[in-house]
Amino acid sequence: MAGMAGMTRATLAPVSTPGLPLALALALALGLLSSGAAGGALTPPGFAPEANPNAALLRAARNGDVRRLRKVVLETPSRWLDLDAALSTAASRARLPAMNFLVDLGATDLDRALVSAARWDHCGAVRWLISPDRAAPATALEAAQHAAGAMGSCNAEWLLLSVRCREEQ
Repeated sequence: MAGMAGMTRATLAPVSTPGLPLALALALALGLLSSGAAGGALTPPGFAPEANPNAALLRAARNGDVRRLRKVVLETPSRWLDLDAALSTAASRARLPAMNFLVDLGATDLDRALVSAARWDHCGAVRWLISPDRAAPATALEAAQHAAGAMGSCNAEWLLLSVRCREEQ
């Protein structure tokens, strides 16, 4: 911290928040978003933290509640919804109907969802995400395999290894 004499850690906190992308940190610092009480999700302006639509979306995805997912999507402007985070959350619990619904709505980060499913040893979700029947299947097989291995998710690790070996032949 050379050249920053007189600055305290509290002064730097809004800008140096670990794990928070710079754009989100700046939006928080400028007051364009506020951090919500529900799971640390970001609250769009005009929403009370307890009524945060992203928190409700993630909760519905985690529970596999497609009816609630549909309700949140219909009631919230799409620019405030993080469908990719919801897809990753649904994949981490192997909620296949919710995953299908979110992909149909426009969630595109199947690689992140693949890593989430593999970490928690959800082979059904892994198969669904990498299926060649998908228009754009997840491709981060190596990253998902490493995540599965790090978590001790042997079934998902073996599945991903076997798929990778078949692809290399």
